[in-house]
Amino acid sequence: GYDQAISRDETSLSYICRLDEKNWLMMLDSAQYEPVNLGGGRIRSTTVKWMEEQLEAAKELGISVIPIAHHNLLKESILYPVDCTLENSDEVIKLLERYRVPVFISGHLHLQRTKKYKPEPGEPEDAYHISEIVADSFAIPPCQYGFLEWKEDGSLEYATRAVDVSAWARAHGVENEDLLHFQDWSYRYIQKLISD
Repeated sequence: GYDQAISRDETSLSYICRLDEKNWLMMLDSAQYEPVNLGGGRIRSTTVKWMEEQLEAAKELGISVIPIAHHNLLKESILYPVDCTLENSDEVIKLLERYRVPVFISGHLHLQRTKKYKPEPGEPEDAYHISEIVADSFAIPPCQYGFLEWKEDGSLEYATRAVDVSAWARAHGVENEDLLHFQDWSYRYIQKLISD
């Protein structure tokens, strides 16, 4: 967390956290507060400069960096063409690709998705470009979370896992029918919430 930061950006709430001896997490503040709070995201120009300094320091030390932000790096949705993707995503992509950052993790859309950036149609699949993992909201059915394994060879493997609330309820003697049949209940709940 923020208290364990090894570096903090002076102009935002962005910071670097040491995951281990070879890997850092770059926690990016993508919110816009001025002149008012906005739904859309942007990395401040001063923060982009700080990011570059941190990526250069990591490169010199042989450290891999994974950036994490609330707003999406890539255009992930045709239904929500604004307010989800960083307003300055092109600038951030160029910076991250210059340092060959493997993956960017974001949220905001409340869905589970992975996508690889392709600047041109027809790019070979094996060409390097940054990938993005959009993490689901744990509070929205199917109440799943992502599991990212960073392997010794530097490769990344990502999968999702869902919490089995019903199995937990049965194992603990819970009698609440909603918890005992959580998957069915949670889908009905979210459908009603959306329709309301």
